[in-house]
Amino acid sequence: MTSVVPIAWDAPGPYRVAFATRAGGTSDGPYASLNLGLLTADDEARVLENRRRLCAAVGADAARATMSHQQHGTTVTRARPTGIVARGLPTSAATAAGRTSRARRWCS
Repeated sequence: MTSVVPIAWDAPGPYRVAFATRAGGTSDGPYASLNLGLLTADDEARVLENRRRLCAAVGADAARATMSHQQHGTTVTRARPTGIVARGLPTSAATAAGRTSRARRWCS
């Protein structure tokens, strides 16, 4: 099994930033391998497992992490610790970026 290997970016300030490649996931077919999107026809259980794996690789708490429905624009939404690995997750508001004022919170 290939591991999830995040690409770290040494961002200025008190931030920890990382990017993921497609390696290390459980999805197959057109969504192989590390598909993180629930708004696809990929199997939900595989997407949730992929999200768990990514969180583990970057040291984030998947039950408190958050993801947005990203769209290009000027809207910035305050991140809320909703968790990203539960079945039936609500679709969050479309936003261009997420922000948080709390330390050690992960946004995507």
